[in-house]
Amino acid sequence: MATVGERIKEVREAKGWTQERLASEAEISKSFLSEVEKHGKNISLDLLLKVATALG
Repeated sequence: MATVGERIKEVREAKGWTQERLASEAEISKSFLSEVEKHGKNISLDLLLKVATALG
């Protein structure tokens, strides 16, 4: 089963977006997004909602 970060990365890449683009669209830092995707850093529900909304 994929982690939240792995799933975010899968969807982001399927859209052809860079981490920079998603971070900008979700109004979060690129470094935080990288930590979530690569190292499984915990993400709050508020920030997860921002990411999900940005990804559509």
